[in-house]
Amino acid sequence: MKQVVKNYTFNTSTRVITLTDLTSVSLDRLALIVNTTTNKILWNLADATVATATVSTNAITLSALPGGDNNADKLAIFYDAQPTDGAVFTDGQTPTSSAFLSVSFSTTTAQAVATTDAGLYSWVSVHLTSSGTSSTVTFQASNDNSNWTNAPLLQSTSTNGVVATTATSAFLFHGPLPGRYFRLNVTGISAGTTAGVVTFFANAHTLPTSGVTVAALPTGSNTIGAISSIGTSVTPGTAAANLGKAEDAAHASGDTGVMTLAVRRDTPVHGTSTDGDYATINVGASGEQWVGIVGHNSTAEITVASTGLTTATTAYVAGDVLGAEMSFTNAVRTSGGRAAIEGAVLVDKAAVIGAVDLFLFRAASTPAADNAANSWADADMLNCVGVVSFPGPYPSALNRVAMWQGAQPFGCAATTLFGVLVTRSDHTFFGAAGDLQVKLFVRYE
Repeated sequence: MKQVVKNYTFNTSTRVITLTDLTSVSLDRLALIVNTTTNKILWNLADATVATATVSTNAITLSALPGGDNNADKLAIFYDAQPTDGAVFTDGQTPTSSAFLSVSFSTTTAQAVATTDAGLYSWVSVHLTSSGTSSTVTFQASNDNSNWTNAPLLQSTSTNGVVATTATSAFLFHGPLPGRYFRLNVTGISAGTTAGVVTFFANAHTLPTSGVTVAALPTGSNTIGAISSIGTSVTPGTAAANLGKAEDAAHASGDTGVMTLAVRRDTPVHGTSTDGDYATINVGASGEQWVGIVGHNSTAEITVASTGLTTATTAYVAGDVLGAEMSFTNAVRTSGGRAAIEGAVLVDKAAVIGAVDLFLFRAASTPAADNAANSWADADMLNCVGVVSFPGPYPSALNRVAMWQGAQPFGCAATTLFGVLVTRSDHTFFGAAGDLQVKLFVRYE
């Protein structure tokens, strides 16, 4: 079939013209080669005075060039191609069904081999004739000859349609070409030679897709292997031994199901990064499940000891601040949340106090110093959420205790409630800076 060969390389320094679509060339079927850039004949089968030539596979070496030739010159190559030559083209571009291209490879080192522009072919067969020690051959394809992805091929003896992207021993693999370029990437070879032949076909073959019979697994323990994904939904069934259960179905003893796990979180927290995320079911330190609006209808006792009380010389007078500002942490469940104080207890280990007020603030304030008349800036007082007034305490031989009961709702800027004690009677100083202790009974909303 005489045709114009359009895929070739031209090396003027070695005078070699390689017909890249063919695996072999015969001089008696090479009719004419014309340099259409210089309009000079490079080879003429009918005129040996132009040049003589030798052939090695698909490379033609000319004895001489007329001069003025360049590697980039356009050549018109007229050749009588046959199917046994490898590639056969009816129009110089489209291969016939019998066309093929074979590329041999051999390597003793880790490298990419048999890199081929296979854009005119649809099927590839990789025949590994030898495999070096620890050698792994990865089948790869690309559309830009730069970025490569693994190309799955079918082992020739496979009966179940399972494909592979690598080979570690001599074998035959084949499959459709997923890209224009194809190569084998040899890695891990430490000794010996990895060699073989890659053949590209114009005519596509067919991989088994149905009708494959696989022998049943024998009884006992069997490993099936990893399943990377399930492409369609799986219906679990709703019978007693199935994992699924129908909505509104009656329970029966011994039914099979899947246990729901919960996460222990001693302090309630959502455990997700943003609104709308899936979250876990959470339980507290005792195994109780956090349910409802966060902390709803649950209570806590928050106890704080005083700091900075006067312990010598200077007595207190009515209206003086008692110690430093107190911090009642986790007074609400969530930042900016709300709660209510249902009761409070004030213990005086020095047994000196009378009536005392506890000023409460949603954020830290700047009160007067200990043993000084109470005073707040307007900005601080705007954050006041209430005052718990302890009446005269109940005395004992060693201490005193005052109690308050009511309903004092409050909110926090974050999760901490702040408090400042103010005496409403004159009394002496304390024995220790921590002689006062406040306990709040908080109901979370």
